Amino acid sequence: MKLNKKHQKAIHMLFEGSLKRREIAEELKVSEQTLYNWLKDEDFTKAYDEYVQQIMGKSSGKALNTMLKLMNARSEMVRFNAAKDILDRGGYAPVTKQEVTNIQTPVFEDDIGDEDG
Repeated sequence: MKLNKKHQKAIHMLFEGSLKRREIAEELKVSEQTLYNWLKDEDFTKAYDEYVQQIMGKSSGKALNTMLKLMNARSEMVRFNAAKDILDRGGYAPVTKQEVTNIQTPVFEDDIGDEDG
């Protein structure tokens, strides 16, 4: 499928998410079935995915700045979640839990004695 202006407009409208598919079809003056057929088309879905990636790329800096600002929020939980999200996305996820076995109680040796002074 070669994408035309209606396809591009449909992609933008679908991404915005403010209209139902029926409303998008009406706006584009196509049938709802036509819109559904586009959504099944590999070229259309690929163009949609590329559009989403483009928008995400443009928005990532602003999103990171928002998360950094949230690290100064009053709420401890908001600060925690912002820090955790930044670390997780940066590849600093916590390590998996390790099971500890064969724990031996330490033995303390009294080598000081009972000297009083």
